[in-house]
Amino acid sequence: MTGSYEEVRLVKFHTPALLTEREQAAARRRFCTLLVPPQKGGFGGNAYVRRVQSGDRAFELALKMPRPDAQPEQEQLNRETLEEEYRTLSVVSNLRGFPDVYGFGYTADGTPALLMEWVDGVSLLDARPALSDGAETCPGDIVAALGLSVLKIILSTQSLDTPFVHRDLSMRNIMLRHDRIPLEEQVSSGYFDICLIDMGSAKLVKPDFSFTVDVNAFRGATPAYAAPEMLERFKADPGARDNPAVDIYALGSILYELYCGHAPFEAELRRSGDHARLKRTVRPQPLAPATPREQGLVNAIMACLAVSQDARPSANELAARLEPFARTGAPRKRRPVADRGSTAALVDATVPTRTAAQAQPAPRPTPSTETVRSAESMRRARLAVKRQRTMALTMVIVALVAIVVILVLASAGMF
Repeated sequence: MTGSYEEVRLVKFHTPALLTEREQAAARRRFCTLLVPPQKGGFGGNAYVRRVQSGDRAFELALKMPRPDAQPEQEQLNRETLEEEYRTLSVVSNLRGFPDVYGFGYTADGTPALLMEWVDGVSLLDARPALSDGAETCPGDIVAALGLSVLKIILSTQSLDTPFVHRDLSMRNIMLRHDRIPLEEQVSSGYFDICLIDMGSAKLVKPDFSFTVDVNAFRGATPAYAAPEMLERFKADPGARDNPAVDIYALGSILYELYCGHAPFEAELRRSGDHARLKRTVRPQPLAPATPREQGLVNAIMACLAVSQDARPSANELAARLEPFARTGAPRKRRPVADRGSTAALVDATVPTRTAAQAQPAPRPTPSTETVRSAESMRRARLAVKRQRTMALTMVIVALVAIVVILVLASAGMF
């Protein structure tokens, strides 16, 4: 114990960044001892999150661990889910709109622990009174602007080699940061600083890299917002659960709730025990536009709730339909916030500062340079793998063509 703080010690710790030996040692000093305040953490479906301090008290971080009260048959799944969440975050955390991830470790008894950024902000659920000025419903231009902000994050993942699907978008899993831009400024300008959290159900589809794996288990989703295929444990086509259309359905359900004050099927879900069947057989109550101009907005939202994945708009199509209705502007007030950047940048702060007498003539690269170097190394490695695969495929094709030519010539009696 350190004062009123409980110490959590990690006997193993891995970082997602490519670190030098010096940085790895600094990471162990910073992250292998964590100080946990006495207040309780927040429980989710498979894990709980606590706000902790690094061992040197330099940073506040989020520590995510499996639920300690899980049943034995669920315990192993929760551990595997957390490990896969780390691998997913390692891929997407460099994109805007996702929390930074700093590493993954194990306590002395083997309990896994995910260490990531503590997001200073408020969930969309808790922010709703500010978004609607105290009313039950939000203005159409705010609804459209929020939808566009989430879609920008979803669309940014298309630059990844591995397709990403969140699979559990909800009012609780969309955070509005307020450390950079005050929330009231975001509302007035329509410029929302959003962060998607809780990757426990997220999926990297057809992963290419050794650090991405698939835990072959059913992952739940929030019933109020989930597409019907996400709620079918045994009947659903596994590929349907990995389709980006599940995020479109969930986002449409969120926008529906913001616009009219309640989620689709809210009353019916309380009475029904088969949520998937309900969503497949009953159509949600159509939205009534607040003004004639917003008919296109409500049509776009309702299109997201189509039962068939093919009938739902793509992320690009939905963005194009929401944009004409979105509140636009730029926030006038921005708070200066130190950018911690990558794990390498955060770790670098632990390295003792050298005195002038100890300093070498050549200055050490800045954390941002280290970050760029790590990203560039990963990019080159991916390109090298692609080139090798392309060359191998070309050689196979050439060999097949040669065999066909020989067979044709042989059949013609030319051999």
